[in-house]
Amino acid sequence: MAGPSTFMAQAMVNHLMRYGTTPYTLTPTWKMKLWTSNPDFDAGTGGTQLTGNGYVALGANITMAASAWNAATTVTNGQGVTNSGTLATWTAAAADWSGPITGASVMDASANLMWGAVLDNARTVGNGDTFRFSASACDLNLDRVTAAGMSNFWKAEVLDHFTCTDRTYAPANPCYMALFTSAPNFQTGAGGTEVTVANNYARMSMALSGAIWDAADANGNVDNTAEITFSACSGTAWGTIIGAALFSASTAGTMFCGNSFTGQAIGLGDTFKIAAGAFDVSVV
Repeated sequence: MAGPSTFMAQAMVNHLMRYGTTPYTLTPTWKMKLWTSNPDFDAGTGGTQLTGNGYVALGANITMAASAWNAATTVTNGQGVTNSGTLATWTAAAADWSGPITGASVMDASANLMWGAVLDNARTVGNGDTFRFSASACDLNLDRVTAAGMSNFWKAEVLDHFTCTDRTYAPANPCYMALFTSAPNFQTGAGGTEVTVANNYARMSMALSGAIWDAADANGNVDNTAEITFSACSGTAWGTIIGAALFSASTAGTMFCGNSFTGQAIGLGDTFKIAAGAFDVSVV
């Protein structure tokens, strides 16, 4: 399995960016649906679910716990988790199922589609067969590259949180916004040149709450609700600002997420501002 639905992307980004206001309440058990005609896995609508002959809709429990899922690891362009053992076993088919099965999705307790994907190979289930996912067959990956993206660190933490392999993480709150004159790698947090801590520059404290960040929109993006204004440059020019990122600490720390900007030169007396809605954070 591959991508989160819009519903889940919204829940993930709200959990992190608005942690002080709307932390996500974990659902310890999910359910799975099998599809013979796939729905829109982003919107969670449409599709034709398998029916009859022993198939039970939402009948396969999926435990969201460390016993069922491996901890997040690095995948191309992001982070991912896999199931550690056999997952979602149905009872044996009482007769041939109406397949072939072309896709699968997992749902929360309120039947919201959380994650879904097209199967690598369509599957036909005959009389007496038992349908299941073997170990590592389900990949839940956050691996899309975006200009307004979460770092690999945050992707790993949110995946571990939602699969319950590690419920201990809470983001540093407040976090701190840093400005860059050459961009770091917003996925790994490596590299880049931050504005020198002098000349009235310091990282800005930013609460992770609804007071500063909008609720996730229909595309799973969170924006700043008001203009972000740094202190005016004094002394030596800061240089041309081309990016900003949120960190866990006022100096050093772990990168949470970042944005690239059109370069803005900041000289003596200039004030760097990020307009309301201009700093975007997306989980995918």
